[in-house]
Amino acid sequence: YGNADNLKMIEYGEHGYGLLQRTELEDITNKVNDLKKQIDNLLEDCDLISAQEQSLCVLIVDDNMDFLGMVGAFLKKNGIDSVTASDGKTGLQLLLDHPQKFMMVLLDIKLGGEMDGHSLLHQIRNSKDTDINTKPVVAMSGMAKSSECDQFDYFLRKPFELDAFISTIRSILCKRIGI
Repeated sequence: YGNADNLKMIEYGEHGYGLLQRTELEDITNKVNDLKKQIDNLLEDCDLISAQEQSLCVLIVDDNMDFLGMVGAFLKKNGIDSVTASDGKTGLQLLLDHPQKFMMVLLDIKLGGEMDGHSLLHQIRNSKDTDINTKPVVAMSGMAKSSECDQFDYFLRKPFELDAFISTIRSILCKRIGI
């Protein structure tokens, strides 16, 4: 190990003592400090996300009222506001009336009524308002094939596990707000 000034005695738990070169100890200390900084940065990001979620709102468009209630309540429980629409026409009107309110749209593909999910997506993407046409749109369906959802930004197959759902929504929102 060379010069004794370069060595430091350290304890190895129950196994006794050993010698490490000071440079090795400094490297380990630097790595530990780097990890502490990374953890601090992650905690700051989590605090930022929590603070920003207080003002985040998601538009949910689905013709199943029970589903709307369940998803809306779950988002609220996780700090994300939502507004619901039970048909495409109402969903589009909400977007047109409040283009900056919604950070994203959760959209059932097989909507009943005058406007299905594909038609609503077409209206969103062709809007002249960049607050509307750039919103992430998440297709949700239990019957559609994933190939039918290629033009959507994301696809969630119903039924979905709620923890995976909220993780996906948070990930999309983080991308949207630049985290």
